Amino acid sequence: MIDTRELKNLRLTPSEHTFFDSLVVVLSTAAALRQAFVAQLEGKAVPYDDQDSASIRGIPHVTGVQLLFRPAHVLNPLAQDSWPEELVLYEQPLDEAPTRPPDDAQRYRSAKGFRGVTDILMRSAFITYYEAADPKEHFGGSGADWAPVWRFGRIVRNALAHDGCIDIRNKDANPETWRGITYGPEQNGEAILFRDFAIPELLYLMIDMEEAT
Repeated sequence: MIDTRELKNLRLTPSEHTFFDSLVVVLSTAAALRQAFVAQLEGKAVPYDDQDSASIRGIPHVTGVQLLFRPAHVLNPLAQDSWPEELVLYEQPLDEAPTRPPDDAQRYRSAKGFRGVTDILMRSAFITYYEAADPKEHFGGSGADWAPVWRFGRIVRNALAHDGCIDIRNKDANPETWRGITYGPEQNGEAILFRDFAIPELLYLMIDMEEAT
């Protein structure tokens, strides 16, 4: 149990965040899978208490936080054949200082265990959000007219659709930057998952993209 009273929180609702339902799927699966692992390893598991917290670790040099949420607040409505009305996540700063990205970043298919399942789910959530938002409808057909965060988001979306690796085929494309991360033709082929992006980073990127539409 972690005291969240002093932590900054994110409140997400279906009316303000079009990725809300996909995030419910990610968080509920993460919470249920954690209990399933406990039962598999220890032979039993107990229901989440109302104050129990689960954490999703971010990348130190990007967001520098792990996100906490209350599993019971996500699972209880689902168990009653309903749906959460809001999601509340708490930002807990990581103790470690920002460091350079690791050289052994993985492709998403290399992810193992609990992390592998949840990150692949979030990958799907991001791609679904991007495709449903249809940036061409908001900004026009030319990427040059898009909001900068959406141009960056397009690079991330394409990377997630290509085994988590940057896939920029236009060698003359301009680099795009978000939160100090720059991707352009020079980074083509580099893995982004577990290096610059985990679930918190994809979530914050979607929030920024949502605010730009």
